[in-house]
Amino acid sequence: MKELSCTKCLLKNLCIPKHLKAADFKEFEDIIKHSHTLNRGEHIHHQDEPINSLFIIRSGSVKQYVSRNNNEEQILDFFLPGELIGLDSFNMPFYGNSVIALESTSYCTLPLSKFKSLYEKMPILQEAMLNLMSKTISSEKEMLLSACNKSADARFATFLLGLSRRYSTLGYPENQIHLSMSRQEMGNYLGLTSETVSRIITRFQNDKLISVNQKDINIPNMTKFENVCTSICH
Repeated sequence: MKELSCTKCLLKNLCIPKHLKAADFKEFEDIIKHSHTLNRGEHIHHQDEPINSLFIIRSGSVKQYVSRNNNEEQILDFFLPGELIGLDSFNMPFYGNSVIALESTSYCTLPLSKFKSLYEKMPILQEAMLNLMSKTISSEKEMLLSACNKSADARFATFLLGLSRRYSTLGYPENQIHLSMSRQEMGNYLGLTSETVSRIITRFQNDKLISVNQKDINIPNMTKFENVCTSICH
């Protein structure tokens, strides 16, 4: 099996802080356990398990969710390649949620004790984590405001635009979006029923805003879609 390394990984600019000195990069790389694999439906970790690692998605995608007392699932987020999982539990004894693969997925592991040791002595790593946490909080606030104040169409359009931007950072065309999650899962995340999500997709198709090929969405005119999104979001 070919040995994996951060140096040769196409995602290194997404998940490793920029401007690390060569020695710091090597020290960071040395603590990473590369590329575990999951099939759809397998977990990276479960809610209430002792926290021992952070995780970086290498390929595929996962969903993060909490289980309530009545065993109902509430989806908190979806993660794509290059994205870091576990910061929300960074200083907690247990994971506050579960993370499960939506498709065939690989990921890298950052043992938490070793990561914290590097964090304490690398100011550039501290800065990167603070920036990431700030972006995460901003995204969560946007989703909360969306759920409270925006129409169903606006919520779904905002969701697609967010995925578009995230896929574009991976080198994909910004108008092409892969939906690894089901309509029920999208609805759960957005506070909508799966039937409402299906109706919105059909309406967007009829209005020529998107085209759908199974789990892939194409936005033929990105400027038009963004303008429509802006209009329905206000």
